[in-house]
Amino acid sequence: MARGGIWSGVSNSPCGPQYGDSGSAARFFYCAKPGKAERGEGNNHPTVKPLKLMAYLCRLVTPPGGLILDPFAGSGTTGIAARDAGFRALLMEREDAYVKIIRQRLTASST
Repeated sequence: MARGGIWSGVSNSPCGPQYGDSGSAARFFYCAKPGKAERGEGNNHPTVKPLKLMAYLCRLVTPPGGLILDPFAGSGTTGIAARDAGFRALLMEREDAYVKIIRQRLTASST
């Protein structure tokens, strides 16, 4: 029996058509974790995303010249990727330490 698709937590049986889907999401898109240079100096954010991944996602869901909203900007990766891919971005972050990291990364990556 195929192991992919949608399963019922109640009956522990398939709820719809099964497609034999297996494997992790990495089979659709893979890129390495960001290294020290990509993270930026002093970036201690726990979940820095790869710029290539975020640029891919920006292009996937945003029309040309569109605006990307990131209400949890973290270390600013989405903003950098959006800018580099030709999009506008509005970033929000409540933690002062992360705002500092965002500013450093945006400044360093624009040169």
